[in-house]
Parts: sequence; structure tokens; C-alpha cells
Amino acid sequence: MRSGTRVSDDGATTRVTPVVESELAEDIHSDLKVTKFMRKTRLYIHAIPLVSVLVALTTACSSSSSPNSSPGNTTPVSGTITGDGMPFVPADITYSLVDGGASLTLLAATLVDEGANGVYWVVAVRNDDTVPLCLPQVNAAFPTAADLDAGNLGGEAIVPVQGPMHQTSADGALPCLEPGDVGMGEQAVAFYSGGDPKVVEIDYQPRGVLIPDAVKVGDLAVENVKLAGTSAGTLVTGSVANHATTDAPGPELYLFPVDSGGRPFDFGYANSTMDLAAGSSWSFQLTVPEPVNKYVTFPVYGQQQN
Repeated sequence: MRSGTRVSDDGATTRVTPVVESELAEDIHSDLKVTKFMRKTRLYIHAIPLVSVLVALTTACSSSSSPNSSPGNTTPVSGTITGDGMPFVPADITYSLVDGGASLTLLAATLVDEGANGVYWVVAVRNDDTVPLCLPQVNAAFPTAADLDAGNLGGEAIVPVQGPMHQTSADGALPCLEPGDVGMGEQAVAFYSGGDPKVVEIDYQPRGVLIPDAVKVGDLAVENVKLAGTSAGTLVTGSVANHATTDAPGPELYLFPVDSGGRPFDFGYANSTMDLAAGSSWSFQLTVPEPVNKYVTFPVYGQQQN
């Protein structure tokens, strides 16, 4: 698994922590050291204006015809969404872009504080380059007021961004974003300082690999989605169908509930431990603690394979 996610095989809500292989862990450590250096040398950081980007986000999500990124609102579950219609929640956090990253524009983000269950960052980004960007991610630091005073990095997260599967000539099948495509991702924030982790600033740098020959494949489709309100939140059931002529390795499903403007504010995850044969379907079940009205899904090949 690429990230800390919510799993619900039996309807219960739990969190899992990924096992990061040593090579990836070294890359993450190196990236965060660079981010820390740039944040402390404020010359390299420029605050982005918190302008309305919801029109672009909603259009990009709802107009997608790819089965690998499917919006829907089947039998929505009613409820109040905190900050509905706002691009960044909470609104009192300052966002700073660290120079040197990929051409991914941060359209919207939600910092989800689940108390004892941890803090999670959920984002939506758009590829503003001219060629497909593969393995997109956002590296981020989350300083509190005390961290800023002490010059510390604060919390840390490497957020893998989900996108439609693409076939590449050198690296096989990868999640990628075509120019103008919107992807979404989530990750737990690791805090190393004690006390209340009240984040006052998020310093972030989008990353990814530009692969001009990446070609989108529409092998996986999310079908027959049903939403049901429960005491634990929203139970989501459905199936992922493999319309390809070859097996799909260990499919995974990422589901992002979005508000009225298209901002992802929570997430759900399910995975199959078995490969999905061509022409067959896999039934999934997951629970999202928040009410789900509209949502975007990303069915992908097993990320542990990459």
C-alpha cells in the first residue's frame, strides 16, 4: 500500500500504516530534508493566493470520461460538511509553495483532525504541464506556531496522488495525470513534537515524473455503487470491473467524498489481495466516517507492485 488508509472489509473503520521499503524511505527522508532547508531559507518559498479554484476542480472531475476517475452521487447520505464550498479547510492555515517541484497546482485541500486517530491531509491537484506526469505526489511540512518560533520542520507527510492508470514503455503501468487532469490523494501527518498539533502553515512541494509516452488505459471501472448511512458513517459498496483482456494485479480503490465545490474532505480505501481476471469483477466494501454525497473514485493496479 502507498499510504495510510481507511480499510473496512467488515464495515468497521480502521487505519493501516504502510510498510515503506528502505529505498523509498531514504528518498522520503532526503525530500523532507530539502523541504526543511527551503522552508528555513524563506527566500525560496512564495505564499500562494487562496483564490477560488472550485470551478476548475469541479469541471475537471465531473467531466472525466475515464472509468479510472468516476464521479458519482448514487443515493447520497445527508449531513453537514465542514467548510462546504471553501477550497482550503481549515481556512486559517497559510500555504507556501516550495520552489523546484513539478507543475502540479494545488486546487484544494483539507486537514482532517481525527483526534486520537491522527491528522490526515487530503488534496486535489491538477497537472499543468504539457505532458503526462506519473507517480504524482505532494511532499509537505506542517509546522505549528511553536515549530515556527524554534525553526523546526513540524509534521511531515508524503502524499501519493491517485490518477488514471497509464501504460509506459519503460516502467509498465503507472498512475499518471494527463495535462489538465485532476488527481487526489491523502496521507497521515507524522508529528514529532508534543502538545496540541495545531498547524498554522503548510509548506508543500509537488513531485512526479514526466513521461511523454504514457498512454491512458481504461481497464478498470467502478460500477453498481451504493451508499448507506450507518452509525459509523457512510457504508459504500460496489464493484470494480476489469474490462481489459489481461489480468489486473491486486486492484485497489481510492474513494474521495467531495463537497459542493469539488474539494475532497475525507477518503475511503479498499483492496483485493487477488489479481482480477480479465472480464471479471471484484466486490468492495468500505466505510467513510463523514456523510458522502458526491465522490470521485480512482481504481488502480496494486501500488505495492511498483
